[in-house]
Amino acid sequence: TICCNDNARCTLVGLAGVQILSFTGANVTISGLTFQHGFTNNNGGNVAITGPGFHRILQCSFQNGTSTQDGGNLYVEGADSVLVSRSIFEFGSADLGGAGAAFIDTRIVAIEASYFESNWAILEGGGILVAYEALSEDIPQSTSFIENYFESNSAEMGGGFMLRDLGSSSRLLVMDCLFRGNLANFVGGAGGILSDSVSDSARILFTGNQGEDNDAEGLCPEFFATLASGDAVCVELSK
Repeated sequence: TICCNDNARCTLVGLAGVQILSFTGANVTISGLTFQHGFTNNNGGNVAITGPGFHRILQCSFQNGTSTQDGGNLYVEGADSVLVSRSIFEFGSADLGGAGAAFIDTRIVAIEASYFESNWAILEGGGILVAYEALSEDIPQSTSFIENYFESNSAEMGGGFMLRDLGSSSRLLVMDCLFRGNLANFVGGAGGILSDSVSDSARILFTGNQGEDNDAEGLCPEFFATLASGDAVCVELSK
Protein backbone atom coordinates (compact mmCIF):
# COMPACT_ATOMS: atom_id res chain seq x y z
CA THR A 1 0.00 0.00 0.00
CA ILE A 2 1.27 3.43 -0.99
CA CYS A 3 -0.77 6.40 0.13
CA CYS A 4 -0.64 10.14 0.64
CA ASN A 5 -3.01 11.66 3.15
CA ASP A 6 -3.16 15.03 1.42
CA ASN A 7 -5.59 14.16 -1.39
CA ALA A 8 -3.32 13.67 -4.39
CA ARG A 9 -0.84 16.42 -3.51
CA CYS A 10 2.09 14.03 -3.22
CA THR A 11 3.70 14.02 -6.66
CA LEU A 12 6.12 11.51 -8.20
CA VAL A 13 7.82 12.63 -11.42
CA GLY A 14 9.55 10.33 -13.91
CA LEU A 15 12.74 12.27 -14.55
CA ALA A 16 15.09 11.29 -17.40
CA GLY A 17 12.43 9.14 -19.06
CA VAL A 18 11.85 6.38 -16.53
CA GLN A 19 8.83 4.38 -15.41
CA ILE A 20 7.85 5.61 -11.95
CA LEU A 21 6.49 2.46 -10.24
CA SER A 22 6.24 -1.24 -11.10
CA PHE A 23 4.59 -3.97 -9.01
CA THR A 24 4.50 -7.74 -9.55
CA GLY A 25 2.35 -10.36 -7.86
CA ALA A 26 0.89 -8.53 -4.88
CA ASN A 27 -2.27 -6.83 -3.69
CA VAL A 28 -1.68 -3.18 -4.54
CA THR A 29 -3.42 -0.11 -3.12
CA ILE A 30 -2.36 3.34 -4.33
CA SER A 31 -4.14 6.31 -2.80
CA GLY A 32 -3.81 10.07 -3.05
CA LEU A 33 -0.74 10.22 -5.32
CA THR A 34 0.02 12.15 -8.50
CA PHE A 35 2.24 10.57 -11.19
CA GLN A 36 3.73 12.69 -13.98
CA HIS A 37 5.95 12.24 -17.04
CA GLY A 38 6.79 8.55 -16.69
CA PHE A 39 8.16 6.77 -19.77
CA THR A 40 8.79 3.16 -20.74
CA ASN A 41 9.59 1.09 -23.80
CA ASN A 42 7.46 -1.59 -22.15
CA ASN A 43 3.92 -1.31 -20.73
CA GLY A 44 2.80 1.37 -18.29
CA GLY A 45 4.49 4.73 -18.67
CA ASN A 46 3.75 5.97 -15.16
CA VAL A 47 2.74 2.79 -13.29
CA ALA A 48 2.62 -0.93 -14.14
CA ILE A 49 1.01 -3.70 -12.05
CA THR A 50 1.39 -7.31 -13.22
CA GLY A 51 0.40 -10.68 -11.80
CA PRO A 52 -2.50 -11.88 -9.66
CA GLY A 53 -3.95 -9.71 -6.93
CA PHE A 54 -6.79 -7.47 -5.85
CA HIS A 55 -5.82 -3.88 -6.62
CA ARG A 56 -7.24 -0.46 -5.78
CA ILE A 57 -6.40 2.94 -7.30
CA LEU A 58 -8.05 5.63 -5.19
CA GLN A 59 -8.04 9.41 -5.63
CA CYS A 60 -4.91 9.41 -7.79
CA SER A 61 -3.86 11.55 -10.72
CA PHE A 62 -1.90 10.20 -13.71
CA GLN A 63 -0.51 12.74 -16.18
CA ASN A 64 1.69 12.73 -19.28
CA GLY A 65 2.71 9.07 -19.09
CA THR A 66 4.17 7.56 -22.27
CA SER A 67 4.46 3.93 -23.33
CA THR A 68 5.72 2.54 -26.62
CA GLN A 69 3.33 -0.38 -26.00
CA ASP A 70 0.13 -0.39 -23.85
CA GLY A 71 -0.89 1.82 -20.96
CA GLY A 72 0.50 5.32 -21.25
CA ASN A 73 -0.48 6.32 -17.72
CA LEU A 74 -1.39 2.98 -16.09
CA TYR A 75 -1.04 -0.69 -17.03
CA VAL A 76 -2.58 -3.65 -15.17
CA GLU A 77 -2.17 -7.26 -16.34
CA GLY A 78 -3.28 -10.62 -14.96
CA ALA A 79 -5.10 -9.29 -11.89
CA ASP A 80 -8.02 -10.91 -10.16
CA SER A 81 -9.69 -7.51 -9.88
CA VAL A 82 -8.96 -3.80 -10.02
CA LEU A 83 -11.00 -0.91 -8.70
CA VAL A 84 -10.28 2.62 -9.94
CA SER A 85 -12.19 5.32 -8.07
CA ARG A 86 -12.18 9.13 -8.16
CA SER A 87 -8.98 9.28 -10.20
CA ILE A 88 -7.73 11.38 -13.12
CA PHE A 89 -5.99 10.16 -16.27
CA GLU A 90 -4.88 12.84 -18.71
CA PHE A 91 -2.40 13.54 -21.50
CA GLY A 92 -1.22 9.93 -21.70
CA SER A 93 0.12 8.43 -24.92
CA ALA A 94 0.59 4.82 -26.06
CA ASP A 95 1.84 3.41 -29.33
CA LEU A 96 -0.61 0.50 -29.03
CA GLY A 97 -3.59 0.97 -26.71
CA GLY A 98 -4.97 2.36 -23.49
CA ALA A 99 -3.19 5.69 -23.36
CA GLY A 100 -5.11 6.62 -20.21
CA ALA A 101 -5.16 3.11 -18.74
CA ALA A 102 -4.86 -0.46 -20.04
CA PHE A 103 -6.23 -3.57 -18.33
CA ILE A 104 -5.10 -6.86 -19.86
CA ASP A 105 -6.43 -10.27 -18.76
CA THR A 106 -7.86 -8.77 -15.58
CA ARG A 107 -10.99 -10.66 -14.59
CA ILE A 108 -12.90 -7.82 -12.93
CA VAL A 109 -12.37 -4.18 -13.96
CA ALA A 110 -14.45 -1.56 -12.13
CA ILE A 111 -13.91 2.14 -12.87
CA GLU A 112 -16.06 4.72 -11.14
CA ALA A 113 -16.24 8.50 -10.76
CA SER A 114 -13.00 8.98 -12.71
CA TYR A 115 -11.86 11.39 -15.40
CA PHE A 116 -10.14 10.58 -18.71
CA GLU A 117 -9.07 13.54 -20.85
CA SER A 118 -6.79 14.13 -23.83
CA ASN A 119 -5.25 10.66 -23.92
CA TRP A 120 -4.00 9.48 -27.32
CA ALA A 121 -3.36 5.91 -28.47
CA ILE A 122 -2.22 5.09 -31.97
CA LEU A 123 -4.20 1.84 -32.21
CA GLU A 124 -7.07 1.35 -29.75
CA GLY A 125 -8.70 2.73 -26.64
CA GLY A 126 -7.59 6.31 -26.30
CA GLY A 127 -8.93 6.63 -22.75
CA ILE A 128 -9.17 2.97 -21.69
CA LEU A 129 -8.28 -0.42 -23.19
CA VAL A 130 -9.69 -3.62 -21.67
CA ALA A 131 -8.52 -6.80 -23.43
CA TYR A 132 -8.81 -10.48 -22.59
CA GLU A 133 -5.97 -11.85 -24.68
CA ALA A 134 -4.99 -15.01 -22.80
CA LEU A 135 -7.71 -15.37 -20.16
CA SER A 136 -9.85 -18.47 -20.72
CA GLU A 137 -13.33 -17.83 -22.09
CA ASP A 138 -14.67 -20.10 -19.35
CA ILE A 139 -13.57 -17.65 -16.63
CA PRO A 140 -16.27 -15.03 -15.93
CA GLN A 141 -15.18 -11.53 -16.90
CA SER A 142 -16.80 -8.30 -15.79
CA THR A 143 -16.14 -4.69 -16.78
CA SER A 144 -18.04 -1.69 -15.46
CA PHE A 145 -17.69 2.03 -16.17
CA ILE A 146 -19.92 4.04 -13.83
CA GLU A 147 -20.16 7.85 -13.57
CA ASN A 148 -16.94 8.49 -15.49
CA TYR A 149 -16.05 11.43 -17.71
CA PHE A 150 -14.37 10.94 -21.10
CA GLU A 151 -13.26 14.02 -23.01
CA SER A 152 -11.04 14.55 -26.08
CA ASN A 153 -9.52 11.07 -26.10
CA SER A 154 -8.51 9.60 -29.45
CA ALA A 155 -7.39 6.39 -31.15
CA GLU A 156 -7.77 4.49 -34.41
CA MET A 157 -10.58 2.43 -32.80
CA GLY A 158 -12.50 3.39 -29.68
CA GLY A 159 -11.65 6.98 -28.91
CA GLY A 160 -13.05 6.91 -25.36
CA PHE A 161 -12.55 3.20 -24.67
CA MET A 162 -12.02 -0.15 -26.37
CA LEU A 163 -12.95 -3.64 -25.16
CA ARG A 164 -11.86 -6.68 -27.12
CA ASP A 165 -11.47 -10.46 -26.97
CA LEU A 166 -14.45 -10.77 -24.65
CA GLY A 167 -15.28 -14.32 -23.57
CA SER A 168 -18.68 -15.97 -23.91
CA SER A 169 -19.62 -15.09 -20.31
CA SER A 170 -18.29 -11.53 -20.35
CA ARG A 171 -20.40 -8.70 -18.99
CA LEU A 172 -20.08 -4.98 -19.67
CA LEU A 173 -21.90 -2.12 -17.97
CA VAL A 174 -21.46 1.50 -19.09
CA MET A 175 -23.70 3.63 -16.92
CA ASP A 176 -24.16 7.35 -16.25
CA CYS A 177 -20.96 8.35 -18.06
CA LEU A 178 -20.34 11.56 -19.99
CA PHE A 179 -18.57 11.39 -23.37
CA ARG A 180 -17.52 14.63 -25.01
CA GLY A 181 -15.33 15.28 -28.04
CA ASN A 182 -13.77 11.80 -28.31
CA LEU A 183 -12.46 10.76 -31.73
CA ALA A 184 -11.79 7.49 -33.56
CA ASN A 185 -10.06 7.50 -36.91
CA PHE A 186 -11.92 4.31 -37.84
CA VAL A 187 -14.83 3.19 -35.58
CA GLY A 188 -16.39 4.07 -32.23
CA GLY A 189 -15.76 7.68 -31.31
CA ALA A 190 -17.07 7.29 -27.75
CA GLY A 191 -16.18 3.61 -27.45
CA GLY A 192 -15.86 0.25 -29.17
CA ILE A 193 -16.40 -3.45 -28.42
CA LEU A 194 -14.92 -6.29 -30.48
CA SER A 195 -16.00 -9.82 -29.62
CA ASP A 196 -16.47 -13.07 -31.49
CA SER A 197 -17.78 -14.89 -28.41
CA VAL A 198 -20.50 -12.80 -26.78
CA SER A 199 -23.75 -13.81 -28.47
CA ASP A 200 -26.20 -12.41 -25.92
CA SER A 201 -26.51 -8.65 -26.29
CA ALA A 202 -28.11 -8.52 -22.82
CA ARG A 203 -24.63 -9.02 -21.40
CA ILE A 204 -23.68 -5.59 -22.77
CA LEU A 205 -25.61 -2.73 -21.19
CA PHE A 206 -25.42 0.99 -21.92
CA THR A 207 -27.65 3.15 -19.75
CA GLY A 208 -27.93 6.77 -18.67
CA ASN A 209 -24.96 7.98 -20.69
CA GLN A 210 -24.76 11.46 -22.17
CA GLY A 211 -22.43 13.45 -24.38
CA GLU A 212 -21.80 15.47 -27.49
CA ASP A 213 -19.35 16.03 -30.34
CA ASN A 214 -17.97 12.48 -30.42
CA ASP A 215 -16.90 11.44 -33.91
CA ALA A 216 -15.52 8.61 -36.01
CA GLU A 217 -14.16 9.00 -39.51
CA GLY A 218 -15.42 5.49 -40.36
CA LEU A 219 -18.42 4.06 -38.49
CA CYS A 220 -20.33 4.94 -35.34
CA PRO A 221 -19.46 8.32 -33.83
CA GLU A 222 -20.75 7.08 -30.47
CA PHE A 223 -20.53 3.33 -29.61
CA PHE A 224 -19.53 0.51 -31.98
CA ALA A 225 -19.96 -3.21 -31.20
CA THR A 226 -19.51 -6.58 -32.90
CA LEU A 227 -20.88 -9.83 -31.44
CA ALA A 228 -20.50 -13.54 -32.18
CA SER A 229 -23.10 -13.32 -34.92
CA GLY A 230 -20.73 -11.15 -36.92
CA ASP A 231 -23.16 -8.26 -36.85
CA ALA A 232 -21.68 -4.80 -36.38
CA VAL A 233 -23.97 -2.29 -34.72
CA CYS A 234 -23.86 1.35 -33.77
CA VAL A 235 -25.27 2.24 -30.36
CA GLU A 236 -26.39 5.71 -29.40
CA LEU A 237 -25.21 7.22 -26.14
CA SER A 238 -28.71 7.22 -24.70
CA LYS A 239 -29.38 3.52 -25.42
